[in-house]
Amino acid sequence: MRRKKWVLCLLGGMAINVVMAWSIGIWAQPSGYVQLRVPPLATMSAEAKVRPGEHVLWDRYDAFGFNAYMPSINVSEVDRFDGYVAPGYNNPELRVTGWPMRSMQSMTRYVRAYKGVDRPRRWDLPVGEIVRRGMQTAWVPALLHPHMDGRIALVPIPLGFVVNTSIYALAVAALFKGVAWLKSKQSQPRGFDIILPGE
Repeated sequence: MRRKKWVLCLLGGMAINVVMAWSIGIWAQPSGYVQLRVPPLATMSAEAKVRPGEHVLWDRYDAFGFNAYMPSINVSEVDRFDGYVAPGYNNPELRVTGWPMRSMQSMTRYVRAYKGVDRPRRWDLPVGEIVRRGMQTAWVPALLHPHMDGRIALVPIPLGFVVNTSIYALAVAALFKGVAWLKSKQSQPRGFDIILPGE
């Protein structure tokens, strides 16, 4: 019985973790960005042709439980200035969501062609790319007022996913414990003493 309760707590923690990450992905509104100078990424396209010793300019957008990393300049050609490289739009965009740790990620990568389709989009993309990109928040009903340029991530970040799930599972266990304690208090008969005159 105890094992069953812990399994339920873990499943509950996992569900809360995913819902939290998805909610942040839907409603996060980054207010500004920071420009980063980072080494070339292994996922950068061959078109970037980063030279030895060069770094890459990326923009990081931040909000509560949310970070996005995108190429600084949205161009098809690579610009070079002062030892920096601004990658083109055919390089990946990364969004990570979750709280307290980032636990889910969405990566959008440029696909030149797939199965005879030039610059495929949405369901024409490879299955792996569809999963990596996640769902567009534009598909969320407008009634919920989503951030229209966001993504609902489907790929977990292992460390963050485990840590967040564990924290939420402990919270669910504490909630179960509290409910059980209240029920036990309510089920106990409330006794009282009758004091007779002269006693």
